[in-house]
Amino acid sequence: MGGGGGGSKKNFVTWEDPIQIERYTKEVQKMATELISENRQLRKVHINVTNGVIELMNIDLLKSK
Repeated sequence: MGGGGGGSKKNFVTWEDPIQIERYTKEVQKMATELISENRQLRKVHINVTNGVIELMNIDLLKSK
Protein backbone atom coordinates (compact mmCIF):
# COMPACT_ATOMS: atom_id res chain seq x y z
CA MET A 1 0.00 0.00 0.00
CA GLY A 2 1.69 3.22 -1.11
CA GLY A 3 1.84 6.46 0.82
CA GLY A 4 1.67 9.79 -0.99
CA GLY A 5 3.69 9.96 -4.26
CA GLY A 6 7.40 10.15 -4.69
CA GLY A 7 8.02 6.43 -4.14
CA SER A 8 10.53 6.86 -1.30
CA LYS A 9 10.60 4.18 1.39
CA LYS A 10 9.73 6.82 3.97
CA ASN A 11 6.27 7.21 2.40
CA PHE A 12 5.69 3.50 1.84
CA VAL A 13 3.61 1.43 4.25
CA THR A 14 3.56 -2.36 4.14
CA TRP A 15 0.97 -4.62 5.72
CA GLU A 16 3.78 -6.64 7.33
CA ASP A 17 4.89 -3.84 9.67
CA PRO A 18 2.30 -3.21 12.40
CA ILE A 19 4.14 -0.10 13.64
CA GLN A 20 3.97 1.52 10.19
CA ILE A 21 0.31 0.56 9.89
CA GLU A 22 -0.46 2.11 13.29
CA ARG A 23 1.38 5.35 12.38
CA TYR A 24 -0.37 5.50 9.01
CA THR A 25 -3.78 4.86 10.61
CA LYS A 26 -3.23 7.58 13.21
CA GLU A 27 -2.17 10.05 10.51
CA VAL A 28 -5.25 9.22 8.41
CA GLN A 29 -7.50 9.65 11.47
CA LYS A 30 -5.85 12.98 12.31
CA MET A 31 -6.34 14.27 8.77
CA ALA A 32 -9.94 13.03 8.72
CA THR A 33 -10.65 14.90 11.96
CA GLU A 34 -9.13 18.09 10.53
CA LEU A 35 -11.19 17.68 7.35
CA ILE A 36 -14.39 17.17 9.34
CA SER A 37 -13.66 20.31 11.38
CA GLU A 38 -12.96 22.40 8.29
CA ASN A 39 -16.07 21.06 6.57
CA ARG A 40 -18.21 22.06 9.58
CA GLN A 41 -16.79 25.58 9.46
CA LEU A 42 -17.48 25.85 5.74
CA ARG A 43 -21.04 24.59 6.21
CA LYS A 44 -21.65 27.27 8.87
CA VAL A 45 -20.36 29.97 6.52
CA HIS A 46 -22.49 28.59 3.69
CA ILE A 47 -25.60 28.66 5.89
CA ASN A 48 -24.87 32.26 6.93
CA VAL A 49 -24.39 33.36 3.32
CA THR A 50 -27.56 31.53 2.26
CA ASN A 51 -29.57 33.19 5.03
CA GLY A 52 -28.18 36.58 4.02
CA VAL A 53 -29.18 36.04 0.40
CA ILE A 54 -32.68 34.97 1.48
CA GLU A 55 -33.01 38.15 3.57
CA LEU A 56 -31.91 40.26 0.61
CA MET A 57 -34.38 38.53 -1.69
CA ASN A 58 -37.20 39.42 0.73
CA ILE A 59 -36.50 43.16 0.45
CA ASP A 60 -38.93 44.92 -1.86
CA LEU A 61 -36.75 47.45 -3.65
CA LEU A 62 -39.76 49.37 -4.95
CA LYS A 63 -41.17 49.95 -1.44
CA SER A 64 -37.92 50.67 0.42
CA LYS A 65 -36.08 53.91 -0.26
